[in-house]
Amino acid sequence: MLTKVCVICLCYNHEEYVEDALASVLAQTYPIELIVVDDASSDGSVEKIKGFLTKHNPVSVKTLFNERNLGNCKAFNTALELTNAEFIIDLAADDILLPNRVGEGVKSLIEKPEVAVNFTNAYYINE
Repeated sequence: MLTKVCVICLCYNHEEYVEDALASVLAQTYPIELIVVDDASSDGSVEKIKGFLTKHNPVSVKTLFNERNLGNCKAFNTALELTNAEFIIDLAADDILLPNRVGEGVKSLIEKPEVAVNFTNAYYINE
């Protein structure tokens, strides 16, 4: 049985990047649940998120569109209440995941049950 993994993607004024972030989640080689939270963006982020999800129609996705900005921690905690996943990934909407990121992270955590957090190297990318 596969371990349930949830990616919580937090967006606040990431109109230029959110579609790439969401695409990187859908490209994972490991099955995931996705929760997208827009924390009252004032740019076109909400439209980009809705358009992307309509176009790609992922099965396991939940969305939260906050009417007022809650801040990163409260927005994340609101999303966290919507999942019962064993592992959680906090993804900012201006970041991307490499295709094997989730699968390799789950493997690492299962192999070392005494470990509670998995963090990898990061590549700095531009726009």
